[in-house]
Amino acid sequence: MPKKICYARGCNELISMKQTYCDKHKKIHEEEKRLSNYIYDLTIRDKNSTSFYHSDEWLLTRADIKAKDKGLCVLCLSNKAITFMELVHHITELKENWELRCEPRNLISLCNSCHNEVHAEYKRSNKHKEDMQHKLKSLIKDR
Repeated sequence: MPKKICYARGCNELISMKQTYCDKHKKIHEEEKRLSNYIYDLTIRDKNSTSFYHSDEWLLTRADIKAKDKGLCVLCLSNKAITFMELVHHITELKENWELRCEPRNLISLCNSCHNEVHAEYKRSNKHKEDMQHKLKSLIKDR
């Protein structure tokens, strides 16, 4: 079975292709992510969004989108790269249209790298944001 190196910086442990981190670094990564999300919820997200992201409605919708995208980052796939998804992104943001919060045609699986790239485009200008949203929607048009 093919193996790869753990994603943690400086770790050379071989892991299965389905894993991202070795057992040691997976626990560290999960704790860092939990703390980061907690701080983000307290300082940036509004109460409605925070409540929504912890709801059964969102957890079920997220699982459904992850399954539809086969657990892969759709943007990486469009560039002929295979990367496991790490989150489900709202193409039209919650603050812009609350009604689209669980609409499959507004949700796409992304890895963290692509998610950062998407938001960088969103911040550049309205034109760049619209172009990126159009690109993302075109990648999931068959949904």
